[in-house]
Formats: sequence, C-alpha cells, structure tokens
Amino acid sequence: KRCWGLNLWGNNFTHRSMPLLANALRNKNYLEELDLSRNNIGDEGVRLLCEGLTTNRCLEELDLSENGLTDESVRHLIRLLQRETG
Repeated sequence: KRCWGLNLWGNNFTHRSMPLLANALRNKNYLEELDLSRNNIGDEGVRLLCEGLTTNRCLEELDLSENGLTDESVRHLIRLLQRETG
C-alpha cells in the first residue's frame, strides 16, 4: 500500500468536523502525513481525532499547530502514543 499526505491547513475545521475525519482515518491506513494546522479544532477535536487514529498504523506526521489547544490535547495525544507503543 502506498502512503500519502493530506494538507487541510486553514480550512476552518472545528471539533464538529472531526467525527467524519476520524472515521476516515479509522478505516484508511495509508495516510502518512496529516496537516490540520491553522484550524480551530480545539481539545475536543483532538480527542475525536485520536479516537480515529487508534487503528491507523501508517500516520507518521501530524501537524496540529495553531488550533487553540491546551494541555488536555497533549494528554489525549500521549494516551494515543502509549497505546501505539504499549
């Protein structure tokens, strides 16, 4: 399978956009890079995104810069990474 990247920066995504994207990520394991920078997904969006990434084995780069994230988002990402390496 060939992996590829998806650039979605600056598309005005919010946490409401994440269930659809999370579902796509859950079912598609060929995405290597995902750029969600300069959106407004917030902590809830990161939580939903992490749910979709639990079964994704291809993603290597994820850009979430400029999304209004707090320490809560970091905790969601750490839990995701702990599942991946555990």
